[in-house]
Amino acid sequence: MFELASVYSTENRLDFAEESLRQGIAASRKIGDRFFLPRDLAALAEIKDRQDEPEAADALYEQATDVLDGLLVNSASPDAKSSIVAAMSDIYIRHFALAVRLRRTSKAFAIVERARGRTAADLLRASVHRPIEAPNGTSADRAITNLQLRLLHSVSVAERKEILADLFDAEQKRFLEGGTQSSRSAAHPIGISDLRRVLHPDELLLEYVVSDAGSYCLAVSQSHSALIRLTKGRAALERAVRSYLSAVHRSMVRTVSFGSFSARAASPSHSRKMRAAWLFFWTVG
Repeated sequence: MFELASVYSTENRLDFAEESLRQGIAASRKIGDRFFLPRDLAALAEIKDRQDEPEAADALYEQATDVLDGLLVNSASPDAKSSIVAAMSDIYIRHFALAVRLRRTSKAFAIVERARGRTAADLLRASVHRPIEAPNGTSADRAITNLQLRLLHSVSVAERKEILADLFDAEQKRFLEGGTQSSRSAAHPIGISDLRRVLHPDELLLEYVVSDAGSYCLAVSQSHSALIRLTKGRAALERAVRSYLSAVHRSMVRTVSFGSFSARAASPSHSRKMRAAWLFFWTVG
């Protein structure tokens, strides 16, 4: 049904494409498919957007990312979670592009943080980089499976939030059953207003969303935020980042010799510039 919808979409027969996708989504929910449902929901969101129904499209993208969040619970490691997010990155990018078009800066920021935040938080929390054991049939594993199946069928925003909270609790229980340290609290991305409160007056946070279809920069300072459409593609941006970091490094770093030892040190007057450079590098990466 997804492939049929793609044909209808190409022919601009959007009503037929929508009906095909709805049938495919119903089938996925009936058999408990977790992997293609986010893709199908995002495809339906794109159809609703083309039908000039942006609010319906936004709700469908939210539903798709909620299902993705549920899918990440069974991932074996932070790297595995990162791989799933990367494979599904087109969903986040299209949702972000919709928020940009609707001039919803706070929404765009939330989408970016949701895509990158969980795996980054997992990596930062991990004192030892070791994979979590695969599900082994414990009561927590069964609870996670049942909650994921409930999530597939849910169309209510409130119900999905409740299920995601229960999934987090079940994940923590599984960690305890396996003798693994839990993270104790769920990783929720901060809002853009909270971010502004911790920025200094002379600081600027840059978040990049890069794709072949279109690239954007989200700039946030203590006083304002802006969404900027970039004219360069991914390859050109990556070259610019490498060139910028090399130039900063050359202008700041000097070699200090101590007998047979040498150390590379940055001038204190350039510390803030280096911080900005590495922040730029991190957000692009």
